[in-house]
Formats: sequence, structure tokens, C-alpha cells
Amino acid sequence: MKSAISIDVAASAEMVFALARDVERWPRLLAHYEDVRILERRSDGSVVARMIARRPVFGLLGIGLPVAWRSRTWSEPQACRIRFVHHGGATNGMDVTWRIETTGEGCRVTIEHDFRPRFAPWAPFIDRFFTRPIAGRTLAAFKTIAEAVAGAGAAPATAAVAGAGAAPATAAVAGAGAAPATAAFASRSSRPTKGAGSGSPSVSSAGSASPPVSSADSEGPPASKRSA
Repeated sequence: MKSAISIDVAASAEMVFALARDVERWPRLLAHYEDVRILERRSDGSVVARMIARRPVFGLLGIGLPVAWRSRTWSEPQACRIRFVHHGGATNGMDVTWRIETTGEGCRVTIEHDFRPRFAPWAPFIDRFFTRPIAGRTLAAFKTIAEAVAGAGAAPATAAVAGAGAAPATAAVAGAGAAPATAAFASRSSRPTKGAGSGSPSVSSAGSASPPVSSADSEGPPASKRSA
């Protein structure tokens, strides 16, 4: 089963890519991500990571269902793409591609999922109840952050964000002194209610970025083609 979810962002494709490519810092940037732990760093530049995110259940009450998965992830800078291949668990074999494409007013970010489990009915269930809700929230959160950074001063912010660690990106936003940016990087104590950001992602057929209890996503070329 193939699905896709997209969102338009009023920021450059390069900025969004720089913000999103390092999954290790996602818990610092995204309120619904509890943890990303790197399990293995491979010679080809890819990493294997265990990720834990919250699938919103009662949004207004800030209640979410913890979802964990494991995946191999890498980035493709020239194409502005981020790739994830899930290993083990409920989403084993899921192939995820982030496409970040320049538009007239910024960029469009699309997350494509290709999931073909042995038990075919499992795919739409995972997509509807886990993949789409988490991916949609991830896109909306990155939209909020990228637009705040762009509004605070795109040139210096982009340079800082491009450096791999989370601290430079946070510093760039804080240093620019923009209120929206401060809100985007607000304290993690408000985790359950933050992270959705502004703007609603558009969904085509299914689509999104995370699965249910046990599966994963990050950076480098694939050793073997498999197909968040």
C-alpha cells in the first residue's frame, strides 16, 4: 500500500531539509517525539535508530499513545530527500521517503509511505491509526519551526541550522529574537499539547511518518534497497 501526506511551508527547501535531516535532535524540536536513540552508525553514513513518538488520542486533553519503532535512515542532500526503512516490529519493511521540493512561495514537503505486509489488511489499519496521525503532526511542527526561523532572518538561521546539532538551530532561532520561533522551541514540559504547528497537511490516499509499537528512521545511502 502506498500513501502520501503533504504540507506547504513558507520557507526554503534547504532550510526544512537542514532542520529535519538529523533525527537525533527530533525530540528537542518536536513535542510529540519522546526519544530517538541511535543504535548503530554505519560506514555508508546511514544510522539505525529506535524512535518513540506519541500518537494523539485526545488532542484537547493532551493525551497520546506512545508508539515505538526502529528504522534505518539517511539523507540525500542533492535531491533534498530523507529516507527511512523500518526494521522489525509491526511496520517491518515500510519504506518512507521525505521529498522537499521548492515552490513559488517556499517549499512543499511530502512524506511517502510504501508498506506491503504479508497480511494486506494490516497496511490500511497502520496507515489510518498510526502512520498518518504521527506524520501529519510531524509535518505541521516542522512547518511552524521553519517559518519561525525564516521570519527571524533566513540567511543566518539557515547557516546555523545546517550545522548538524540541535543546539545551533535552537540558538539561531533564539538569537533572532522572534516570538513565533520561541514558541516553536518552547519547553518540552508542554509536550502533549505542542508540536502540531500551523497549517493542516493534505493527505493523498493514506500517508504519514510513524507506526505502532515497534518499528524506525535517519541518514546515509542504503546498503540495500528496501522500501517513514
